Amino acid sequence: MGSSNEGTHTGMDVSVEGTTLTVSDKIDSGNEGAIYKIKNTEDEVFKIFNDKKRSDKKRKITAMIANDPNHPAIIWPQAVVKDANTGAFLGYQMKYKDLDTAQNAFEYTMTQLSWDSTEKSHRYTVAKNLAIMVSAIHNEGHAIGDFNHDNILIDNNGQITLIDCDGFHITDGDIEFPDDTYYPRYAPPEGRGGNTISNVKEADRFCLGVHIFQFLMEGFHPYHAKGPNAENGNMEDKLKNNKFPYVDYEGYNPIDSAPSVDDYEKKMTDEIQSLFRRCFTESGKHKATENIATETNRPNPKEWEEALSNFRETGDSPEEGTSGVKVVTPNSGSQDESSGEESEVSIVTPESAGNTKEDAGIDVVTPNSSGANSQEQEDDEDEITPVMPEDDDDENKPMSTENKEDNKN
Repeated sequence: MGSSNEGTHTGMDVSVEGTTLTVSDKIDSGNEGAIYKIKNTEDEVFKIFNDKKRSDKKRKITAMIANDPNHPAIIWPQAVVKDANTGAFLGYQMKYKDLDTAQNAFEYTMTQLSWDSTEKSHRYTVAKNLAIMVSAIHNEGHAIGDFNHDNILIDNNGQITLIDCDGFHITDGDIEFPDDTYYPRYAPPEGRGGNTISNVKEADRFCLGVHIFQFLMEGFHPYHAKGPNAENGNMEDKLKNNKFPYVDYEGYNPIDSAPSVDDYEKKMTDEIQSLFRRCFTESGKHKATENIATETNRPNPKEWEEALSNFRETGDSPEEGTSGVKVVTPNSGSQDESSGEESEVSIVTPESAGNTKEDAGIDVVTPNSSGANSQEQEDDEDEITPVMPEDDDDENKPMSTENKEDNKN
């Protein structure tokens, strides 16, 4: 009915696994393509790529469909979408999830995970859920690479959904489909890690650690530091040049508005502190770039999952405060990265969920392009609270390994 040119897909007949369906209203669009409703279907949507992207995406999407992590909260391609008349590849079909009340991971942390308003059990469970999903992706042979907080959406009930999955590093047997986009706020010094699955998984472990630290530490970054040796530049510079202020590095201390070392040691279990040390001390941070010995490996997702299950402390037990709903992950998508055991997802409901999502580049139903304009505001040492990412700062927006230097000030 309609042509396959950009912006004119509404009303077009497409073929999905031999069935003819009709493209309905456009929901959203990005650099790579657009998201459309499906006529007479409420549970699924289409992502149709722009013409210039289709040849690059065709094999990768086919590989993703054949190697699905099968986690209900990971928005993954389900079927190839073709032009009903020509059979040409257009994009893919995926689950629809209404995320109008969702916030990206950083926004959720800032509005929902303060120490004063949430139980420790809730903060640990949100972090654990992210670790479980990363484990599901790694166990299927894939890696994330672009660990942008805009791709980690959290509903009012505390459930995490991963989007923008077609920007992940995908494997299909011996074939790899890399990407080159990464987000400097979360990436280790080696950036995305390179073009091999093992290197990108290694970088993922560092990124996961940063997100978990922010979940548990009211949004503060592990390299927010003050002192005579501390870096006062943008967040990427702080990550590369500061030392982790919650261990005994001379000249580095937590900034005044961040939790103190005493509070950190009181709130974090010994096991969690040990994992943070492995991830953020100099041996963990520079592991990949300086060939650090394997005994200093950054924690893998399963280690985080196990440590985050042990959150008891005096006056803050799992039975107090928030209530929880447990969901068992599918066998094929949640096996332990190291042991192959099935994992259990615990999803808790926060006491407060009335915040309205701000416009921060969130694609509420599906992956946007890997180069989405998610950016963050430069934050200075004397900030009162962690700064929300803003659209007018280019210093820490997603970048590729090819154009990285062009995106720095």
